[in-house]
Amino acid sequence: MVQLLPLSPSQRGLWYAQVLNPDVPFITAQYLEFRGSLDHGLVTEAMLQAARDVESGFLFLADGDGIPEQFVDIEYVDDVPYVDCREFDDPEAAAHRWMTARFSAPLDPLGDRLIASTLLHIADNRYFLSSYVHHIALDGHGAMILLSRAAELYSAWIAGEGTPPVTSLPIEKIIEFETTYVGSKRQAGDREHWASALQIFPSHSH
Repeated sequence: MVQLLPLSPSQRGLWYAQVLNPDVPFITAQYLEFRGSLDHGLVTEAMLQAARDVESGFLFLADGDGIPEQFVDIEYVDDVPYVDCREFDDPEAAAHRWMTARFSAPLDPLGDRLIASTLLHIADNRYFLSSYVHHIALDGHGAMILLSRAAELYSAWIAGEGTPPVTSLPIEKIIEFETTYVGSKRQAGDREHWASALQIFPSHSH
């Protein structure tokens, strides 16, 4: 039985923004380049385990009353597909076109997978590990944590070492921290600091 959790304040803002702009995907996209031999099966295992560890990699939205709720389903069956671009005249350019088309397509947060990764083969010993995630599930920092965790797992496993411990926070705890921050003295102090800091920049009329 999955546990339904409310969206955090920042996630609610992103949800409304996506609803108002359905043709503009609020996506964080990036890729890692690998050179040398690569074990596709182990890459897949590392990416999926990293997604489970971070939890946001298996985040889904459930339809609610105007604002959806979220839940984590680490039992969801997922994969990291393999795409061979070596048949093209310019495999690297073809890979970039493929990635751009992939993360630029509109995404329905309620019906579509919020995150996807693909291994692109662009030369005999050269690969791109492409990944994108909807911003409601992970921001840019979180996406880097996910990829870093996957790289950490792959490096440990390929060397025959044990699985490194998980250091990221569970989603429930992140929501708790963010909800507590809203309306707190810390938020008021931060607002005062940035309001003062921004006053040092002169405004320009056009």
